[in-house]
Amino acid sequence: MQFDISNILTALLVLLGIVSPANAFWRMECFNVGLARIDPLIDYGRPSEHIHTIKGPSAFSAISTTADNLLASNCTSCAVVQDKSAYWTPALYFEHSNGTLEVVPEKPPHLSYYFLRTGKTYEGRPQTLEPFPKGFQMIAGSNHRRNTTLPHIYPYPEGPWPEASQDVRAQRAVGFNCLHYNNSPNEGTARRHFMPDKSFLDAHCTDGLRLELMFPSCWNGRAEGGPMHNEHVAYPDNSVGNGNCPEGFDRRLPGLLYETIMATDNFKDQNGSFILSNGDRTGYGYHGDVIIAWEGNTLEKAVATCTNMSGHLSDCPVFTLIDKGHQASCALESPLPSAIAHENVKDPINGFVAGMGKYSSLGPVPRNRFSAPASAPMADESQSVQPAVKAVLNQPEKTTHQSRIPQSASPPPPFLRYRHRVKRMIISDLDLLRE
Repeated sequence: MQFDISNILTALLVLLGIVSPANAFWRMECFNVGLARIDPLIDYGRPSEHIHTIKGPSAFSAISTTADNLLASNCTSCAVVQDKSAYWTPALYFEHSNGTLEVVPEKPPHLSYYFLRTGKTYEGRPQTLEPFPKGFQMIAGSNHRRNTTLPHIYPYPEGPWPEASQDVRAQRAVGFNCLHYNNSPNEGTARRHFMPDKSFLDAHCTDGLRLELMFPSCWNGRAEGGPMHNEHVAYPDNSVGNGNCPEGFDRRLPGLLYETIMATDNFKDQNGSFILSNGDRTGYGYHGDVIIAWEGNTLEKAVATCTNMSGHLSDCPVFTLIDKGHQASCALESPLPSAIAHENVKDPINGFVAGMGKYSSLGPVPRNRFSAPASAPMADESQSVQPAVKAVLNQPEKTTHQSRIPQSASPPPPFLRYRHRVKRMIISDLDLLRE
């Protein structure tokens, strides 16, 4: 029996209030362009701490932190020619009972939703939706989170949560959706904030597990997002995808949502467990990165004119589409750094991949979510910090309340790869995008 998954997803999003007839969206469909220990935002110029599954431009590399870097790509694994943005998350592995690791295949395409929602500023002024600035960088989720302050329940109660902290909202922005197309009703987006165990997946998730991550959409107008690339953004007050913006974050960007379907059903009745490439067995440490790189003014035109509620890219005339064959054939064009060029990150592996087992024992032992593991090493700033991003993007300020834009009187603290305490955890809270 055949299902039109895109129509099912659209219906669910409308039902949940993630989209409404007054707010359009589109789904950027992407295949993998690479699987490697690369993360230019956190581990600039050197191998990443863990393996990432990467979508988008072929020029993505350990030093590709600017839009110009990515726009020089020979191809993209995403469905729109003009979109050379890079989207990446940790990979998911299955650990067999004998200790062998095997990457869990994805069921393409990965979807990056762009929601065109607005709200009001903290002072109550209506907002105007802005396109992401060229070269915009952002991370959602927390790599080292292994516990939660949320109740361990499913389904998690729907919003709104106007009094919830940003930390709570960031936790609610992570979702693990059990897919069972022949057994209605399907689950709602981001209603489960932890990764189900193997027995539950075998018994109920006949079509796999969908990993979900919502990014903040409120912005303070700054380019710099701090060491973890999230201090410049915040979640709106209603839920994680809609509502009004908190004080100091008056400007509104498109809401970005990642959905990646993992073929966990391929491992049904096999002994073992699932583990993210950052060593996380709980799911609390799922996270995602993005660098925005659209050609010319395509994104600006799309935000202004692509108001069809179908979510289909073909309904936006400013997009030039790529067929799935060319998407799937796009691959990273630059040789991997010698330190990781010969790493086996896909085929069955005996033991942990480099970096994976390092923090696997953290969860779910309760610990201070603002601090790092005691044994976590500090990154060498000269090796891992990308060149400084211009402090304020070349965008007209939308508010006359300049005091609402945080200003730094001193240099940012040293970049500590595992110290969450150096930032304010602006995006640690979540729920969903509900009216």
